[in-house]
Amino acid sequence: MQEKRLNEAESLELITAMIHNARTNLRARINCTILLVWGYTITFISLLLYIVKKYELSSYSSLLWFLIPLICYPTTKFLYSRDTTHIKSYLDKIIDYISLLFIIICSVMGLTVIWIYFPILFIEGILFNIWILIIGILIKYKVIIWGGIIGIILSYSLLFVSGEIHQILIFGLISVFSIIIPGHFLKNSISKNVQRA
Repeated sequence: MQEKRLNEAESLELITAMIHNARTNLRARINCTILLVWGYTITFISLLLYIVKKYELSSYSSLLWFLIPLICYPTTKFLYSRDTTHIKSYLDKIIDYISLLFIIICSVMGLTVIWIYFPILFIEGILFNIWILIIGILIKYKVIIWGGIIGIILSYSLLFVSGEIHQILIFGLISVFSIIIPGHFLKNSISKNVQRA
């Protein structure tokens, strides 16, 4: 193999590209971890709520849904703080704003259902899968896009399942197919890209 001598411009360009790749890989790992935190938290809270409702352990069990944003949003902020570059691209800012918007909408809807009945799990399922779909489109990763699409389709099954307890279980299962599995695919693809570099 022959070594090529680089002039100053080529050397600077190479260093800039290496810094950009390192920052991109770090940010991709952080975003992947955030996605998995949301997926596992939704699934865990769904299972917990299923058990609490099935065995009638508390009459205020529906308030457990609010653990999702209370756990995930601070965790998201903490993971973003681990990004040592502290430089946010336009795409990062867009994803942050979209995520915050969906958190607020889903939380307000969760409060609204206390006074007005509507198929909350169906609507929340559609919303969080639209969020996943948008993120997949923004980061241009097909598995995340397909996860969002599959989640939207599976959310419609909640309209045909009778009994809130069974809907809760299916809601948790939807996040496995729409967030957790695509999140692990993304994590594996990041690991492969890092090994190639």
